[in-house]
Amino acid sequence: MTAQIVTAYVSSHDVAAETLPDLVRSVHGALAGAGVAVEAEPEKPVPAPARAPCTERTRSGRVSAATS
Repeated sequence: MTAQIVTAYVSSHDVAAETLPDLVRSVHGALAGAGVAVEAEPEKPVPAPARAPCTERTRSGRVSAATS
């Protein structure tokens, strides 16, 4: 597969002969790493914003913020 990809690329682009080995290594490395799962860094939890304390209850039983 590496040879097919490099051949297709070289047939459409000007590539210096001395860069071919690096191109082959690069394509081979990319194909070797394809399909390998990369472990994602877990997301850090973000604290919720602070709210005013609830100290009073209304007639409906709902809690409302303290009034000053």
